[in-house]
Amino acid sequence: SIIEWKSYELLTGDTLANFTTFNYCPNTVPTTCNAYFDIAQAAGPNGNLLPGSLVVTDSSTSSNPAAVLTYTWDFGDSTTGTGTILTHTYTGNGPYLLCLTIDDGLGCTDTYCDTVSVDSLGMIESEGFTLYIGGEPALGIDHSISSPAVNIYPNPAIDFLNIAYDSDNKTLNRITIFDLSGKMVYENNNVSDKMTVISTENIEPGTYLVKMLFENEVYNRKVIIK
Repeated sequence: SIIEWKSYELLTGDTLANFTTFNYCPNTVPTTCNAYFDIAQAAGPNGNLLPGSLVVTDSSTSSNPAAVLTYTWDFGDSTTGTGTILTHTYTGNGPYLLCLTIDDGLGCTDTYCDTVSVDSLGMIESEGFTLYIGGEPALGIDHSISSPAVNIYPNPAIDFLNIAYDSDNKTLNRITIFDLSGKMVYENNNVSDKMTVISTENIEPGTYLVKMLFENEVYNRKVIIK
């Protein structure tokens, strides 16, 4: 704040008001925000799964509790939507690039995408997401695999991140974690157990890409660290 003071010699009968304050500090606090969502097969009133239909649920985060997020969905088939929980039906098999863009109204926007397909029975399959950094597709999907079963939790992570997998015929050779600038923040080339616990205490809060190399196949997962 800048306060301006002035002194005057007033004559009898003069009236003068002079006290001015200027505030040059911004009213908004810099924030970070991370777009993310979960996908589930849609079901009817009787509980039966609906072929070709999915439910998307927002799980985005913002560092500012005063932020009011807005949500814009692009389902990859020329249709869009807004809101936190939506049901959508695909008329083809895809694959479709499903994207969510959030805006916190305080200058932070973020987009998260996942590739989904519809199999011959109408079941929704999530094939992972494509993440391009600096114009290079090196951190995108090499080959996203549905087996072995991989479970990464909690997500968002606060103090630690668990990576578990279950496979009798594939060996996990390497785990790496990259930030959105492409910088590697974690690497493990000697994975021996079916469960790996990674401390996140020395990793800055943000959105990261976990890459797991199973022999000649790669599993990718986007995670948020708080």
